[in-house]
Amino acid sequence: MTQAFEGVFLWENQGEGEFEEKAFLRFQPAFGSSDFQLVDMDKDGKLDIILVNGDNTNKSQILKNFHGVRIFKNQGDNSFKESWFYPMHGASGVQVEDFDLDGDLDIVAISFFPDKTQKPREDLIFFENEGDESFRPYVQDFKVNANFLILSKGDVDADGDQDILIGTFDFGDLYRGPSENWLSLVVLQNKILSNRLKVE
Repeated sequence: MTQAFEGVFLWENQGEGEFEEKAFLRFQPAFGSSDFQLVDMDKDGKLDIILVNGDNTNKSQILKNFHGVRIFKNQGDNSFKESWFYPMHGASGVQVEDFDLDGDLDIVAISFFPDKTQKPREDLIFFENEGDESFRPYVQDFKVNANFLILSKGDVDADGDQDILIGTFDFGDLYRGPSENWLSLVVLQNKILSNRLKVE
């Protein structure tokens, strides 16, 4: 749930079409929740929440130091505790996968509202899992002039690893017709052997 009543909620099935609402997490209205994944990060048999917050289209359009990527560990009693945070301005999408095929789960996050003064701009960050909730961030200076809005994954080239797909949006054309052609889809081909992501 976003906007005024931000949080992550469970609607637990009670049977016969009845559901009970339970709040896992609650946040203040400017938190800017954008996307999350439900994944067992530490392989303890319980699903954890990996969440990005960075929606910055409300009335306070300033950079916020509490925007970023978070892991909330499942405590096993319908409660979740924040265990890791990486600040990332305008974070809007997240995917979790063993992208480097080393046996643990990595994180990829994108930003729709990055700090445009940063060089390179943090439109996309790859977080390599180094164990014990330690992640090494990699920022690649893509030669792509686009605003990264949504994120997905899939083995696009059928080579056995997960590639990254990014949907873009020209924010300037939000309330008018497109003023010019713009790149709508970016495919990042996973090149495990060369240890890099290739833009296509």
